Amino acid sequence: MISFEQKKLRAICDLENGFNCAQSVFRQFSQENGVPESVSLRIASGFGGGLKMAKTCGAVSGAIMSLGLIFGYENPEDQKTIDRMNEITLQFLDDFKKKYQTTDCKDLLGIDVSVPGNRQKARESGIMGLMCPDCINTAIDLVVNMIDKYSDQESA
Repeated sequence: MISFEQKKLRAICDLENGFNCAQSVFRQFSQENGVPESVSLRIASGFGGGLKMAKTCGAVSGAIMSLGLIFGYENPEDQKTIDRMNEITLQFLDDFKKKYQTTDCKDLLGIDVSVPGNRQKARESGIMGLMCPDCINTAIDLVVNMIDKYSDQESA
């Protein structure tokens, strides 16, 4: 298993190599949780750019997919696990919003990248080069915090 800091470095490298924010985050937690990296990259491929509509940030989507992989439920009658997953998801979103006041790509970047030509403008202005890595690092930090917090609760 790679370290927390290595996950962040690898995620930024993924982003620089053409993967989207969701792929860059989800990939960091996939293999160690039973999902081959190639599969995780395909699963997360439609979540970048705020679901291609400048909505929910891809880093947020990738993080919530990761949390679901780690803490999610398989049995719809397992209310304890459902409640815990809901709590973890809402805590993650609350923590992300505390830092950025939003989870929407459009608001984070200050430009709607779903509009033709705006993605290129966002890249050229440098905003994507600043915000996307920061959001990815924050998302990974928060996932690791949730793992630490909720894994400790589980063993208590």
